[in-house]
Order: sequence, then C-alpha cells, then structure tokens
Amino acid sequence: MARKTIRIELPTGSPDDMVILAEDIFAHHTELGSAAELDPARVAEMAAKAAAAKDKRKRAADFAAKAETLNLEAATLLGLAPGQDSQSEGTVLFQVSLFRDTLLPLHRGSEQALGEYGYDITLGTAKTPGPRAKKAT
Repeated sequence: MARKTIRIELPTGSPDDMVILAEDIFAHHTELGSAAELDPARVAEMAAKAAAAKDKRKRAADFAAKAETLNLEAATLLGLAPGQDSQSEGTVLFQVSLFRDTLLPLHRGSEQALGEYGYDITLGTAKTPGPRAKKAT
C-alpha cells in the first residue's frame, strides 16, 4: 500500500502572503472561540506582529512611491528622464554638453585636459581606412 505524503507550503518568499496567512489563522482561531486548538497568547502575539508588519509594508510602499516621484523629478532636472536628451534646454545634461562643446575647440590636440573638469576621457587611435578589396565573382 502506498504511503500518503503531505507538504504544507509556507509563503516564506512573500511578506504580503505571510501576513495574509497570519490573518487567516487569527480569524479562524477567533471564529472557533472556546473550541480553539491553539495557544491564545501565541496567536495574539502572532497577530500583533503580523499587523505591525502589514503597517510597515504599507508605509514602505508609500515611501517607495515618494522615492519614485523624487527620482523622476531629479532625472528631469538632470535631463535623464524619458524623452529628454542633450538638446533639452534647462537641464544639467544640456549644460554639460554645451560646456564640453565649448571646451573642445579650446583644447584641440590636448582633449585629455577636459578630464580636469571631470569629463571621462577615452583616448584611442583608429586605423586609416584603406581601399576596399574587390569582391571575387
């Protein structure tokens, strides 16, 4: 005869699902009243901790929404928000691009000097293009 196995999953990967499970346990325990099988003090402690965790998760979500708004505002000032580029006047990106374009002609031949302003300079060499090889027919 086959042996019966059972596995009861706990939502350890989801804080919100853990709170829901704790609330469900508390609700059923309360519904059972004097016929409840669990230690009332431990159930009350679990319910209080779950309620505190739920409140903290709500507050964290509110902070995350505020942080997202602030990050978008910062990106807009910098010129890094969707739809912006170096031509978006009044942004930091517009200004640093303008300053780069102003400094480059002044430092022609010694472009690495822009590094003193904080620009990230990469110097390299490119091959001079030669004549193309003819394709074999």
